[in-house]
Amino acid sequence: SGSGALQYSIDNGGSWQSSNVFIGLAGGNYTVKVRNADGSCAITGNSVNLVPPTAPSISTVQSTDPTDCSTNDGTITVTSTGSSLEYSIDGGINWQLTGSFTGLSSGTYNVVVRNTDGTCVTYYNANPVILNAPTSPTIINVTSTEPTDCGVSDGSITITASGNGSLEYSID
Repeated sequence: SGSGALQYSIDNGGSWQSSNVFIGLAGGNYTVKVRNADGSCAITGNSVNLVPPTAPSISTVQSTDPTDCSTNDGTITVTSTGSSLEYSIDGGINWQLTGSFTGLSSGTYNVVVRNTDGTCVTYYNANPVILNAPTSPTIINVTSTEPTDCGVSDGSITITASGNGSLEYSID
């Protein structure tokens, strides 16, 4: 109550306003005061402590590449500090409650962690995480020579191929 219009302060009387609503506030401790518009009868109310959410911190990101061509057995494991967190490896489109991602194919993944209430999104500083699967070899050419006579085993098959590292060949 009070007489006439009231003025409000949340900085212990440092500045006053006619509205009782304060917006755009950062976390911190605010001392509430109210007075008559003429500056008389200022009273101190409760202190209000606004506590901002704490941002998660990504400790480590470990990954394993898929073991073979067209195999989806790659993994990404995210370890972070904080409580009630959600994890994403697609840049924040889809979220899950654990930092363990399995069944991954080769590709590019953007690791993100946030609080479950959607606040304080934290991006992994080494984004993106790239999983690489072995690449398939390419057969360039196959030539053959027929056996020269009945009962003679002198035919041949020659395979020309390219790929990463050493290649193995089979005709059976």
